[in-house]
Amino acid sequence: MPVSSHRSFTRRSTTRRRRSLISPPPATFFSNSNFRYVGEWTGDNSAVLEFEAVLDGISINGVDIIKWNAAGAISNFKVMVRPLKAIDLLHRKMAEILARGRTT
Repeated sequence: MPVSSHRSFTRRSTTRRRRSLISPPPATFFSNSNFRYVGEWTGDNSAVLEFEAVLDGISINGVDIIKWNAAGAISNFKVMVRPLKAIDLLHRKMAEILARGRTT
């Protein structure tokens, strides 16, 4: 299925709705940063949302790869991040969040 550039995609309301479904996860890590989506590519049942942020002085670039089924429910969600030091930072932050969850 061809992917449309975010500039030419006309079903913006659908993509905004998809984006609103995934907004809470980034907020977990990036509540005190400048997280923002900078690109968007969509197909009939998928979207790729590119994001950027700076967290603890580390510039992060990544994509959310989302697929949804005919009912509009997300069926697959993948996040890819770069550079390696950003992956290490997010791994450490996730471990901290999980550890807090186990002790409360």
